[in-house]
Amino acid sequence: MRILIAGGGRVGGVLAAKLIGEQHQVTVVERDRAVCDRLFEEIGALVVCGDAMNPQVLESAGVVGADVACAVLPRDSDNLAFANGAVTAGDTFA
Repeated sequence: MRILIAGGGRVGGVLAAKLIGEQHQVTVVERDRAVCDRLFEEIGALVVCGDAMNPQVLESAGVVGADVACAVLPRDSDNLAFANGAVTAGDTFA
């Protein structure tokens, strides 16, 4: 499965590592460059550095082709905005 994860913190990193270990194609969207670098180096995740609420970032991360989009950002409002953006992008490009 192609899985998009918004947020590369503790939860997002563990989730990405688990899914990669199960042979899924995982892309993580994360704002913090240091976290992006760490996720790539430690678990081999494809990482897009940017704002998960930005439609252009979501498009470059492959939101349209994703089978699953997971929001694990620190704030509930950001998780809702990401979910809304993912749904909107899917409707726009489907």
